[in-house]
Amino acid sequence: MRPLSAGAAFLTQLVVASVALAGAGAAIAVLSVLSYGCGAKEERMTEALVGQDVLERRPAGVQEVGPRGTSCDDDDLWVNVEQVYRLPPARVDVLGFYRETAGRDGWRSGEEAGPVCYTKVIDGDVVDMELSLEDRADTYTVTLSSSSEFTGSGC
Repeated sequence: MRPLSAGAAFLTQLVVASVALAGAGAAIAVLSVLSYGCGAKEERMTEALVGQDVLERRPAGVQEVGPRGTSCDDDDLWVNVEQVYRLPPARVDVLGFYRETAGRDGWRSGEEAGPVCYTKVIDGDVVDMELSLEDRADTYTVTLSSSSEFTGSGC
């Protein structure tokens, strides 16, 4: 076998280095996708939101539907906790109940969303509580969300 010329040896080394760099870049991309989720700050905020009284209290006869849902994103410093509730057959004033309950617990009515959105500062971050009355008349959802990247409320 003949030895490679200097130009061919350089090109071979360049190709090998390029492939190695591309592989390292792909590994970094895969690791960043796999590590996507909650950081320590988001975990602490999730715990604080899950324990809020406004998720524990509900009008008489109303039942929780399934466990509380939680999600977060450390890239956006965003946390979300929600609970779905089923209404009893008898009519219930959901908006009135949460207006009173939220007010007693330090939540303030949002300026734009009226009686379905409230705001409170929890652990230094602005948290929004949104009440979503579902299209189906027998369920509604209470969602607590916080993003420490944004200083204002979404309400």
